[in-house]
Amino acid sequence: MFKKRMNQMVGILLAAGMFLLPLTGCGNSGMMQDSDFLKQVEQSVIEAQGILSSAYAVADELTQQTTADTIYANQEEYALLCRESSEKIDQAMGSIRKLEQDIDQFTAPQSEHGQAVYNAQSWYFDSVMLALYDMQGTLSLYIQQYDALQALSEVTSAQTDDLQAYLVSVYNAALQTKDTFLAFDTPDYLQEIWPKYCGAFDILAKYLESQSQAVAYGDVLRAYSANQVITRMDLVAMQYEQTIYDLMRGQYELCGQRLGTELKSFGSEIVDACSNGDTEQLQSGYMALDQSVSIDYSMPDEIYPNLYPSMDSAVNLLMYTSTGARDVMISAEIAGFSQTYEQKITLESDMTYLMIKPPVLAETPDLSAAKDTQFNLKITDAETGDILLQESKPIKIYSIYDYKNYSDEFGIIQNDNILAWMTPESDGVLAVRRNAIAWLEETFGADYGILPGYQYAYGFGQGQEALVTYYQVAAIQSAISNMGVRYNMGPYSLNAFQRVLMPDAVLESQSGICIETSVLMASVLQSANMHAMIVLTPGHAQVAVETWSGSGQYFLIETTALPFEATEAGLNSLIIPLDAQGWADYLAQKEQAAQESGGIFYIVDCDLAKVLNIKGLDY
Repeated sequence: MFKKRMNQMVGILLAAGMFLLPLTGCGNSGMMQDSDFLKQVEQSVIEAQGILSSAYAVADELTQQTTADTIYANQEEYALLCRESSEKIDQAMGSIRKLEQDIDQFTAPQSEHGQAVYNAQSWYFDSVMLALYDMQGTLSLYIQQYDALQALSEVTSAQTDDLQAYLVSVYNAALQTKDTFLAFDTPDYLQEIWPKYCGAFDILAKYLESQSQAVAYGDVLRAYSANQVITRMDLVAMQYEQTIYDLMRGQYELCGQRLGTELKSFGSEIVDACSNGDTEQLQSGYMALDQSVSIDYSMPDEIYPNLYPSMDSAVNLLMYTSTGARDVMISAEIAGFSQTYEQKITLESDMTYLMIKPPVLAETPDLSAAKDTQFNLKITDAETGDILLQESKPIKIYSIYDYKNYSDEFGIIQNDNILAWMTPESDGVLAVRRNAIAWLEETFGADYGILPGYQYAYGFGQGQEALVTYYQVAAIQSAISNMGVRYNMGPYSLNAFQRVLMPDAVLESQSGICIETSVLMASVLQSANMHAMIVLTPGHAQVAVETWSGSGQYFLIETTALPFEATEAGLNSLIIPLDAQGWADYLAQKEQAAQESGGIFYIVDCDLAKVLNIKGLDY
């Protein structure tokens, strides 16, 4: 509200030409009547200049100390710095308001010179307050964040012998902390990134939920997956924090520059105008500056189409004006891949940070092969049409099947990216389900013509739940085999660049390497509302399916058993029942092999796609 009021006032004064009043023709009588007013302005601005120097020192120290390394090294010390700085800025704002009130006690100036000084000091004090307001908003956010995290830390550090009760209490505290974070009055420049950062609490909650289930049911796979996911959450949250701290640091630096340089110089111009009766310097100084726009941006060098929906942004923009407000039009497009993103925004003297991802074309282009194209970015003045920035950057778009497990956004390995290849609702997966039902009917009779998921069927009751799942896995693999799919013993390593066909493409080509047949099987299981995991081990990929909802027990599925016949030998090759100890031994062996070979060992819980915001392109 404060910034809107200031910008409206500045706009009105500019439109009226009141900052550039004539400098001649001032009668001596008018000047005499304004002399007390001018003395007060001079005195108030001189006092304000000292406040600006103190506030600049605060901004400068915050600029130096606001780095991820410094904050992580001693968060308590940094929080104390923010509290002390906030008190100083609050005192500065109070002092500035008092100086404004001292000036407001005088009647409106009569001379043109007095009016010019009046307009200048109004702009000066409003600009000072805006810079202080922006600093205070950032300080307030960090202090609130720190306090909320301390409350969560108290819960996590509580001593208890009841592990389940502990996990539940931390789970509730994590979700409460997320709600608290989302309710903060966030500075404008953090409006887009802050909710994404808060999403890390959803991952934490999922970790706690999985750990609780692992403890309750002896679920070895969930325990492994949970520990891997929490590592991912730590890295992702830290990357968000580093970006947020960089933006905070930039805000302090920008406010410091305005307080210590630009507004300090402007104040000196006003003092001179009060004492020497000449407003020429006001005309040619700060108030005559153009409303220039500062722009910083980043764009990718490459796009993996099937991972594009999971990206936070394709271009990041940081913008602000030198003074006042300015409307700009932003246009961004990945030629031949995306629609044109367009947005009109009002820039002000505080920072605006945008995370832009142009939507993919309504009619998805042919992405069967990689191609080179251009990422076009254009920013224009919305009123004049003047081009403020125009960039056309060469960019490579890989094929829809090209897989990458390294995140350029977060700088980490993300094996969960394979979830983008899951297509439980695709035509091909639904066809597998229909064929699986047909196989059950043909093999066992009409009463077996369903894929019930985790519901009692096939004549099996309580205590026989795992058999219902067993029959469905056999039917799905039989359907895949009858649809002509065969195992392709091609090279596989998700440690490096890999081409991975999606389920429908596997069915169409009638061939798949282990990761492809695993994703196909997992997609069908998920389509039947069953809980699947993809087990990535050095040079191989398999599927685990929970034998029943919440059982904590899993079948290991060897999806490369193609062609498949449901004989005793075939079933023994396809479905391997392992108890908790069997899974623990198997996974420990694979983990050791991965450490020795440098290969992959990772458990991908297919239920995590929504929590991790991983989804593929509907191709």
